[in-house]
Amino acid sequence: MGTNIAVAIQSQKSGQVYAYSNSGNMRFQMASTVKVGVLAELLHNKGGNLTATERQLAERMIRNSDNAATTNLINYHLWEGGNPVGRLYRDLQMWATTPRPAWGTTLTTPADQLKLLYQIYLTNNSSYLNRASQDYLKGLMHTVNSSQRWGISAGSGDYYLKNGWMTAGWSNKDPWVVNSIGFIPNNGHGYTIAIYSVNNPLYTGINKVEQVARKVSQMLK
Repeated sequence: MGTNIAVAIQSQKSGQVYAYSNSGNMRFQMASTVKVGVLAELLHNKGGNLTATERQLAERMIRNSDNAATTNLINYHLWEGGNPVGRLYRDLQMWATTPRPAWGTTLTTPADQLKLLYQIYLTNNSSYLNRASQDYLKGLMHTVNSSQRWGISAGSGDYYLKNGWMTAGWSNKDPWVVNSIGFIPNNGHGYTIAIYSVNNPLYTGINKVEQVARKVSQMLK
């Protein structure tokens, strides 16, 4: 079975969106990239004013990709409980994204994720996130655990990211979902980027995602 991979980018200067997929209109399981949306909806709901407990959970969720912290935030701190970030997807018209109770299996496309990344990185007048919320998300995505700084960071010296990885089946021998989303400042010519893939061993998937990220970085220099 061949690799399914798709990428979308949006230019900070022009707003133009570019997308490529070798798999048509395929939607991908989000794995831990869903955590950006979880935090964005929580920040929206609370006007950026998180409790100390929520901040602790949010920091574990984004910096360390802590699954237990994510489940806690979804089940006990988001208004919609077990329907992860469904309100965010509706509000941002992310119609290709379908939430699932098993939050890592939420389906999306790279282009749909650009709609969320736009609200964080490409506008000073977000209708969804106030400036403090934007800054908080940026700060966490800029300081992820050093072991998780692969993906869209390839070929760039500065980056804000969240990665996602999980088996597409029931064991580590099954193909892996490997995803990476975020923002590349690119010396003032910044762009948001989302890369989604499936049907590789884990490290092959990481390498393929990074090949795409490097190619995009080279094209936009």
